[in-house]
Amino acid sequence: MAAVRAFTVPAAGRLAQRRFSGVFRSDLCCSRRVRIPYRQIADLPAAVDWLRELQARTVVLDVEPLVASWDTDADQLRRGVDQAVALLAEVPGLQVVGFATNSLRRLSGELGDGAFFVTAARKPLLTRPYRELPKPGVLVGDQLLTDGVLAWRLGFAFAHLHHLPGRRPWGPAMLRQLGRPLRRLLFR
Repeated sequence: MAAVRAFTVPAAGRLAQRRFSGVFRSDLCCSRRVRIPYRQIADLPAAVDWLRELQARTVVLDVEPLVASWDTDADQLRRGVDQAVALLAEVPGLQVVGFATNSLRRLSGELGDGAFFVTAARKPLLTRPYRELPKPGVLVGDQLLTDGVLAWRLGFAFAHLHHLPGRRPWGPAMLRQLGRPLRRLLFR
């Protein structure tokens, strides 16, 4: 795996151009009509199977709820990240493993080679942390409106997490409903 990279989105007081870098870039998928590969999955092992099938070199995982639930503490977040990295280490050819969350959660400690964690990711607007990642790539997440649109903008395949155990907080539940119309528009 490649060298470790850590990303943090610029603070709110910085220039809008830097915060939203890549929103209107012509080389990103949003500037042309492209439909990307899509698969519904139930859990991370199902995503690993698809990564093998696609021979992915990069995977970016949405943190909540795939790696750690919305209301967990820093220790559970760390354990979830470590378990995900261990499971993804079995995928041949995978070079980069990323974790992205729109929340302000921070990961304590270092990640292994070829892994990074993005806090306050501002998905799907910000693309800077993901632009230089090797392709083919796969983004794994539960929201079409944030994770799916980011995957589309980057030209990554999208593994859509379905059938989550337990209840979702009201915000993610509302985003899930709002994102439904995008399924047929952006994905094949």
